[in-house]
Amino acid sequence: MKKHTYKEFSLSSWAIDHKTVIYVIMAIFFFLGIRSYNVMPRESFPEINDTRIFVTAVFPGNTAEDIERLIIDPLEEVLRGVPNLVDMILYI
Repeated sequence: MKKHTYKEFSLSSWAIDHKTVIYVIMAIFFFLGIRSYNVMPRESFPEINDTRIFVTAVFPGNTAEDIERLIIDPLEEVLRGVPNLVDMILYI
């Protein structure tokens, strides 16, 4: 009868044996993440360079023609007023 031998992954075994070191590393990453979030620059109205717009419209119980007439056409007219809009593709 063969005896099963299991290979041991040394990094996992080391981490299990040295829990305190792992907890300290996790705490360092946690505090660095919080610090990075607080230091990250924010703008109230950031400049948007990408002028692609993706819209999904769901109107259950109606035909594709109704959705186009009631939702897509009015939405397309409004979105054409977006400055620097290069291309607009609407899917039903």
